[in-house]
Amino acid sequence: GLPMPLVIYLTGAGTSYWERYEDGNLIANNYGTNLSFDYAVTCWVGYDVIAATPHVTNNIATSAPEVARVIEYFLASPDFNVSDVVLIGNSNGTSISTEVIRTHPELVDAFISNNGRFGERRTPEQAGTEQEDTLLSWTEEELNALVENDISFWLINGEWDNSAAAYFSQKT
Repeated sequence: GLPMPLVIYLTGAGTSYWERYEDGNLIANNYGTNLSFDYAVTCWVGYDVIAATPHVTNNIATSAPEVARVIEYFLASPDFNVSDVVLIGNSNGTSISTEVIRTHPELVDAFISNNGRFGERRTPEQAGTEQEDTLLSWTEEELNALVENDISFWLINGEWDNSAAAYFSQKT
């Protein structure tokens, strides 16, 4: 078939699988059911793209390698003719996406961040400090890889997304 872009969309924590524990007891579980529907998951219908929304957990360290393997699958499969890889992250999906980019920059051509940050979420106490932006913890080699791989970035932050730096800075 004709070459088409692969669009990988990662939803935020509200629509990923998560469990909450208190004192060792399970107190909440969304069962990964996308109860908070995110239109961006299905808005690609009717366009000439290969669209995928891997169902990730809320854990960045385990989800990022899983997403990298999904991208590698599409790139290696003879059933798909991938022209470019576009990674889109919303909220915690941005944190997972940036970890994919940090560890596998060769897999991504473009990145769209909707309401998120680079890497792990920071606490309100860290707002306004260098600790707030985990991009500062990237090595020079990792930052150079972004340039060498010519990754295009489009960063969008909502005013009240609680994973965005603007939210934490307003709360302190």
